[in-house]
Amino acid sequence: IRSDVAYAVIVRRLKRSTATPEDQGRSPLIERPDLGCVLKKLVMSVISAVRTITLPSGDEIAVLGQGTWHMGEDPRRRADEIAALRLGIDLGMSLIDTAEMYANGGAEELVGEAIDGRQDEVFLVSKVMPQNATRRGTIAACERTLMGLGVDELDLYLLHWRGAVPLKETSMRSTR
Repeated sequence: IRSDVAYAVIVRRLKRSTATPEDQGRSPLIERPDLGCVLKKLVMSVISAVRTITLPSGDEIAVLGQGTWHMGEDPRRRADEIAALRLGIDLGMSLIDTAEMYANGGAEELVGEAIDGRQDEVFLVSKVMPQNATRRGTIAACERTLMGLGVDELDLYLLHWRGAVPLKETSMRSTR
């Protein structure tokens, strides 16, 4: 994780969020350089604090990820939600968890936009709803998820919760 990139992203967002008409482009960071040092130390501590775990496949993933429940529901929040996901990736929270049911697929589309061009930086998790969890239904739901995310593959695909379909009928062998 490049701390200078994460720091620059946070400073840009802080400047935008704290600017008033009287500021005329000034920032508390410019007026108070000591705040910039404090912020940089904070960013560095967050970045160094992101723990990872190594999977049996050898892939290393962050133990702290980003959930997307309630994302993609309000078009007025879309830009902020995408920015939040991207900032999370910049800070090392590269595991992103979504599901076909979140905003009726809208969260998956939002995640797809947020990770566009950065798919190789994230560990992508999505979930199938229990009513779609038959062998055929799972495949169809997964294809919709892949299309919504704009990716060719997921890192992990889960059954969101057990439903009426017997668990034995939901299992499929990995295609890898």
